[in-house]
Amino acid sequence: MKKIVVIALLIPYFLVVMSILIVLFAGLTVKHISTDVMPYITNPVTSIAGVEA
Repeated sequence: MKKIVVIALLIPYFLVVMSILIVLFAGLTVKHISTDVMPYITNPVTSIAGVEA
């Protein structure tokens, strides 16, 4: 971790390039993340509720 700080102080463009790479890889990761938690169900689901008086 200390080496990254020393490099960042010596080369100011290092932080800019690292920031761009982080944003780029974060965007690619979000694009490829699966958002399905439950499986896709094609059959309609119906429920019948009856009330007895």
